[in-house]
This record gives sequence, C-alpha cells and structure tokens, in this order.
Amino acid sequence: MATVVASAHRHHAFWLRIVEDLALVFACAAIAWVGFVGLVRRPASWREAMSGAALIVSPPAVEPLPLVAASRPMLTAVAAATALEERGVFGAEAAAAWHKALDECRSLAIQPIARPHGEPLHLWLLEAERERAEEIALLISAAPEQAAALTELCDDALANADQIQRYRDIVNFDHWKAVCEAGVSADGMAAREAGWMAMRADDAGRLGEAKDAHEASFKAWRRVLDAQPALLDDALVVEALADQIERYRTVLAEKGAAFPASFILHDVVVRGRSPAG
Repeated sequence: MATVVASAHRHHAFWLRIVEDLALVFACAAIAWVGFVGLVRRPASWREAMSGAALIVSPPAVEPLPLVAASRPMLTAVAAATALEERGVFGAEAAAAWHKALDECRSLAIQPIARPHGEPLHLWLLEAERERAEEIALLISAAPEQAAALTELCDDALANADQIQRYRDIVNFDHWKAVCEAGVSADGMAAREAGWMAMRADDAGRLGEAKDAHEASFKAWRRVLDAQPALLDDALVVEALADQIERYRTVLAEKGAAFPASFILHDVVVRGRSPAG
C-alpha cells in the first residue's frame, strides 16, 4: 500500500511540474504583451501571473485594422523622411522625421491586424511565438510521455509565427524597421548625408570631392552594419549600397585609381554579386 501511495505522489508531482511549466510558457506570452506597452510589473510567481494579479492596468481596446491600412502611417512617415534627404535636408529636421517613422513602425507592431478568418494578430508577436515554441520544445525533451500534447502546442506556436511572418513580409515590416532604426542613428545619418554629397559631386564632375564623400559614407556605413548585422541580409539595403559602390568604382576609374583591395564594405560587395543579393 505504501508503495502505491508513494507512486501516486510521484505521479501527482510529475503532473504538477508539467502544469507549472506550461503555465509559465503561457504566462510569459501574456506578460510579454502587457509588458510591451509598459503596463505590468514582474509577478512573484507563475500562479500570480496566471491569476492576473500582475496586471496593473489593462491595455486599451484597439480596433483591428486591415494590414494595408494599418501600415499606411508607417510608410507615409518613411516616405516623408526619405523625401527630405533626397532634397539634401539632413540634421535635426531629418532626424525628427526618422524618429516619427520609427514611432509609427512601433505603433504598427502593436496594432491588432484584422484577418479574414480567426482572431486579429500582432506583428510584434513573431519573436514571442518563436520563443514559446522553443520553450515547449524543451518541455517535450523533459517529458516525452506528454510529447503528443506538447507537440500540438509547439506546432500551434510555429504556425502562428509563420502567419505573422507572412503578414510582416507583405508590408516589408522588417526592412522598414531596420531602415528606421538606422535612420535615427548618428552613423546612419552621417552615412546617408555623405552619400548624398558624393552623388551631387559626382554629377557635377567634382571627382576628388566625390571620392572623399563616398569614402566617408562607406566608413559610416561600416559602423552602421557592425551595429546592425541583420541589415546585410536585407536585399534592398545591399542593393542600394551596391549601386553606390558601383558609382564609386566609376569615380576611381575616371581618376585613374584602382579599387581598394581591402575595401571597407567587402561583405556588401560579396552579397551584391551573389544570386540572392
């Protein structure tokens, strides 16, 4: 009898650990949402998190919008910042425009996006759903007896992440987010301003000035890319830089100078030549 009782206790303890681990996974997802808008304190335990006691203020209800309509403010703000720089306007005015674009990007991330079927989704949840899948995968390894149920939860998280990624791809969310983050940085501003000056000097036939401005731009871009390596995987960013590098090659050729063997943006050159780039 004692053996049966001990076995029952062990069985109960096993299930309690599974329940607590699952609760932590879902609690983290819930806390991440509220914490994202700054309305939560860290709970003392998973039970407090699941009870809702950690919530101080509920986020206000926001009407879901179709994806294209929801993304319009971000794209409009990006276009406005880009238009300023195309006219040679940099400094505080351009910085303010890029900050507004980044704010709109963040607003889009938390805006509920209406879907033809099912509940609205949020673009920011991509990373949270991937993390949820990773957490559940660890539970599967720890509790193979519950693999079927946990695998279903894991597949659900991955399916949600895939759908969110598709929605992000439709409006190039990841690209514009990276562009806006680079746009508000001092190095990003310096890289684009020097690049603009290089193009104007090149068009005017001032080759020495164009060469110096291109090289200043590339040095600033090196710092930007080192700070944000993901930009090197962005085909649009690589294409724009590759175009500038080709103009630099032309300037050097017209001056009778060789292209540097240890070019500072060699990784961009390599990607620009690849079929994926």
